Amino acid sequence: MAESSRSVRPIPLSDKRSTTDKTEIDAGSQAILFDNDGALWIATQGDGLRRAPAPELLSGHIKELSTAVESFTAKDGLSDDYIRAILQDREGNIWIGTTSGLDRFRKTNLIPVILPLKFKHWHVVLAAGEAGDAW
Repeated sequence: MAESSRSVRPIPLSDKRSTTDKTEIDAGSQAILFDNDGALWIATQGDGLRRAPAPELLSGHIKELSTAVESFTAKDGLSDDYIRAILQDREGNIWIGTTSGLDRFRKTNLIPVILPLKFKHWHVVLAAGEAGDAW
């Protein structure tokens, strides 16, 4: 359940989850989405986007700035921190409608690598491998 004035939390609807479960994510929200992989996306009202890759593993009270969930905001490139709509299309893209624009999240085979900059005049060179990989 998403509450704009409180948080996002599960509502027990069967015997699988105890009624004493106090899992709660501090994020006022009008919209949530479970994607095809089971990840929970939380559209917040002024705090950007939150994502829990495995929400079933969360427990207890998850604070607003906790690393237990991923966070993506305007500082990270989101068009705005006020999210109005969220959906997943048939190709698996996650679309985020904000006050200032439309953002798309999608899976990619690229993996970011942070290289150490030990030398002032250090140059990075990439080369294609035989199996379609990059060196």
